[in-house]
Amino acid sequence: MVRSVSHDLVVAALLLLSFRSDVPPNDIVDALIKRASSTTNWIVVAKTLLVIHHLLRDGHERTSNCFVTRATHLELDDFHDTKAPFGEAFSLMVRFYAKYIRAKLQAQQKMGYDVCHARTGNKTSFYHTDKTDALPGTVQTLQTLTEALLDILRASRGIEGRTPIPAPVPQSQLLQDVILQEVFRLCFNDSMRLFVCQNDAMLNVLERFFKMSKTEAAAHLALYERFAQQCIDIDQLAYLCHQSGLQDQRDIPALAEAPTSLLPALRQFVEQYGTKTASERQAMTQAAHGEMTAHSTTMSHMDSRVRIEMSEEETEA
Repeated sequence: MVRSVSHDLVVAALLLLSFRSDVPPNDIVDALIKRASSTTNWIVVAKTLLVIHHLLRDGHERTSNCFVTRATHLELDDFHDTKAPFGEAFSLMVRFYAKYIRAKLQAQQKMGYDVCHARTGNKTSFYHTDKTDALPGTVQTLQTLTEALLDILRASRGIEGRTPIPAPVPQSQLLQDVILQEVFRLCFNDSMRLFVCQNDAMLNVLERFFKMSKTEAAAHLALYERFAQQCIDIDQLAYLCHQSGLQDQRDIPALAEAPTSLLPALRQFVEQYGTKTASERQAMTQAAHGEMTAHSTTMSHMDSRVRIEMSEEETEA
């Protein structure tokens, strides 16, 4: 089945099979991994990775758990398609897409669940309520996953790390390719889930930030700065999806606005922490509190709008 019929039919069939107790998940996982690792055709590999992505997002959890145990088998860092037009550029996309799938599996192994799974539900509610030392580590895992996702966007521009490749995919061809459109659609949906979870965590941090010690504040500021930069990059991903017609019905807010506008107050608190008396720090805290509250409210509104968009998309699917 993996080798035949249309892509949509394969996805639908394998999703159904993943919920059947008489079908061992090992059979599905092994067949897909073998398919992805036994060809040099970028189209075949990309379609196989798309099927895996769909299974991780919408399939039964036992299938994704099986993929976790085989994450190293999706090592495609040396993949090259030398025959297809722009094969090297498309190969770069495939390599980073495979890296992102592996990053999803590694994150699931660390956290015990896939944050982007359609049925994750209340498992992510603790991001907004957790007050323990576990939160920063969990946020770092989410940010590492988000960075792997954004590397796909960079690869679409012909960038591997900071090095341009000789023949990047023409933008017009990129936006017209139905396979890459589906890659970006799924990645954009994942980016929204990652934003929601990180946003919950950042709202949690903002409620306590001006009461933290300097060491704690500096550590959480680093997380917030990375979150703000990733929001800017997700905005660019949203723009690309809009250009390609994948976002016509969406009204996603400008995610970067609130996170970046709050950074000066947070940085000032950390930078001046040791040079201010307790009463001066208290006055600075009070002065920043109104701005912090306003921006927290804006972020909460953005969060709500993203959740609605995600819910509508899942209902349509």
